Amino acid sequence: MLDRQPAIAAQRARMIEAFGRSPLHFEPNQGQAAENVKFVARAPGYQLYLTPNAAVLALRGKEQTSSLVQMQLAGDTVNSKPVMSGMDALPGRSHYYLGNDPQYWQTDVPHFAKVRYSEVYPGVDWVLYGNPRQLEYDFVVAPGVDPTVINLSLVGADEARIADNGELVVLATGREVLHSSPTIYQVVNGERRKVDGRYVLRKSIEDAPVVGFEIAAYNSQLPLVIDPVVYFTFVGGAPDDDTGVGGDDRGLSIAVDSAGNAYITGSTSTNNANVGDAGKQFPTTSLAINQNFSGGTDAFVTRMDAAGTIIYSTYFGGSAFDVGYGIAVDNASNAYVTGSTNSDNFPQTIKSTAEQVDEGDTIVITTTTPLSVARPGTAYTKTFIATDGQCTPVAPETICTVTYTWSVDGGSLPSSLTLSSAGVLSGTSTIDQVGSYNFIVKVEDNADPKNVTRKTFTLIVAALQGTQDAFVAKINANGQLGYSTYLGGAGSESGYGIAVNGLGEAYVTGYTTSSSFPGVNFPGTTGAAANGGGEDSFIVKVNAAGNGLVYSRLTNFTGNDRGQGIVLDSAGTSA
Repeated sequence: MLDRQPAIAAQRARMIEAFGRSPLHFEPNQGQAAENVKFVARAPGYQLYLTPNAAVLALRGKEQTSSLVQMQLAGDTVNSKPVMSGMDALPGRSHYYLGNDPQYWQTDVPHFAKVRYSEVYPGVDWVLYGNPRQLEYDFVVAPGVDPTVINLSLVGADEARIADNGELVVLATGREVLHSSPTIYQVVNGERRKVDGRYVLRKSIEDAPVVGFEIAAYNSQLPLVIDPVVYFTFVGGAPDDDTGVGGDDRGLSIAVDSAGNAYITGSTSTNNANVGDAGKQFPTTSLAINQNFSGGTDAFVTRMDAAGTIIYSTYFGGSAFDVGYGIAVDNASNAYVTGSTNSDNFPQTIKSTAEQVDEGDTIVITTTTPLSVARPGTAYTKTFIATDGQCTPVAPETICTVTYTWSVDGGSLPSSLTLSSAGVLSGTSTIDQVGSYNFIVKVEDNADPKNVTRKTFTLIVAALQGTQDAFVAKINANGQLGYSTYLGGAGSESGYGIAVNGLGEAYVTGYTTSSSFPGVNFPGTTGAAANGGGEDSFIVKVNAAGNGLVYSRLTNFTGNDRGQGIVLDSAGTSA
């Protein structure tokens, strides 16, 4: 699946789309927030903390900056300890795994659609809810109560003004928080009846702007509802974290198996060694590849069962910056992860750099006796990509033809070599699919049959190749490392999407800027043979052992393009 939009933006856009489909919900604080917070809510670009006398907006800004704006109830008659209650229970629960000690974990935290503050002023309730992900709030004023007692001190705001269209504009650290012109109404005989009114700025309190309401004539014998909606915009661009996740730990991809187990990857900069409070540490388990933070940012992989219990959780990275962007799971509960790394000590299982076959390379096969066949026309079949091997003679013959097959795209390309019984080359193999590609093969007589020297198509590499490489890793069902490898050339790469077939072969997509990306010079490769300049999407298929590529493809569009996600159909075709 190719998307020619910038990768990070597209990745986040998909997350926001899914996140935005769920309603804004409020959770009672059961230890997942500071003690004075009674309810919490999260939405794209902000988090909301409800304390007894304020709604605190934590706004995520550009370059990981953030700011707090409090809508703090003010005035002589404000109730400092109103009753706060969740209303309209929603399906779903939240689970918080804070640190390694289960006593700090909060599970089965309920969700509510609304929170009601009762009697914030005598005869005035404050109700907050989502519309759908934006924050909306109502002041419900009882009959006979003066609505001018309502005052909101905007603590943390740099500026507040009332726009010509009646909106309240609050500026804080480069972000605009817009309160829509208030909808004010009464319900008369079952129907809403509009009441005119507007915001007014009152005298500041300790340099914090204060806003109230001016209401036209209305029926004071009936309840009055004042109903603004809060919107969030940016001055100068979008925030770095559109997910609204915030903090140092970010879940960027999730997969679920048939038993309901969830597999999550992302990044964390939480170093447990520097966090004395166990309740604020990143959760790792004894079934972990690494229980210690390695530096920069680490990728992480967490598996939890359908009830939300952690099965394993691990840091995964080196000393620089590592991020997990994609995760998939097979039928045996093995997790497959891809992402990016700048670390030259990223955990990997390949111990030597394998070589790419180039035109004119010599492949040497050793045998114990001169090469021969049982009768003319008999052929030995050999798959060079899959395994090392040897030719074993059956009966002497002066000439034999060795037929072998190899694959770069999931299919087979037949080739043949004609050799004398003395091991002298009598012919060459030509593979002609995208142009001609010639190999010279030499057979040496009376050598150790286990000594097979050849260049292979195993293009997984054992060291960081450029400034940033993609990585591919398999984590077994018990949380131990199956394989892990760099994937890249001399430029920059990142893996964003991953899928796995029933054989345990992983399909990975992302982007590369490298002209030396592994596999681009495969003979028989269809599609682009080299990077077309800038960023090109790649699709690679990794064998089940994790030590070689089955095939590799690059796009070659005129602009920048990145592979964002990948799926397989029942036939194993990737898209």
